[in-house]
Amino acid sequence: MRPVPPDELPRPPEERCVQHPHRVSVARCENCGRTLCIACAVPVRNAVYGAECLPGILGDDVASQSATATQAVASPGAMAVTAAFAIAVLGTTLPWTRFQEGSGPFGAWGLSPRWSMLAAIASVCGLIASLLAWREMRPALIIAARISAIVVVVGTILAIARPPAFAPPWLGPWVTLAGGVAATALGYGVVRPTAPARSSEPGHARST
Repeated sequence: MRPVPPDELPRPPEERCVQHPHRVSVARCENCGRTLCIACAVPVRNAVYGAECLPGILGDDVASQSATATQAVASPGAMAVTAAFAIAVLGTTLPWTRFQEGSGPFGAWGLSPRWSMLAAIASVCGLIASLLAWREMRPALIIAARISAIVVVVGTILAIARPPAFAPPWLGPWVTLAGGVAATALGYGVVRPTAPARSSEPGHARST
């Protein structure tokens, strides 16, 4: 009987991913044995696991913190804080007085120190802090954004109450004040910093 060449031998069927049957499996989960494609396979400590088994391997605290951080960054409230600071910055580019100093574009800015400059600088600082907080809700960034929002409100109110001589306030301060008030309310009402992750390595000794 003529031996069958290796190329003509029947090949075993390729294993498919449980979650994505149209994809070829590249590994099996070390915890449950499910077949995983390249998108589902997560390497952890020289082993491969599926997403459903990660909480039990890494610890519930790490998994819940990751979910909370993702939800906080993507929440409409966090987006609204950044939008409020953007409105405040936009207000600083408008005329802040009807006459004399501050009556042109970027009326909140100038060479001579004024309350409007305090509000303008705080608006920019708050916008930067809120954008950085999108990546990770660290307490320092949240506190910086909250303080900046308060300074925007205080600086704008003082600019309205004490404008330059013979130069009543105009459009700019009201726009910045609206953005500052919104950023303050949203910053304290909907944005929360995430807690630092705790170690979940095997054999990690807890202090007593």
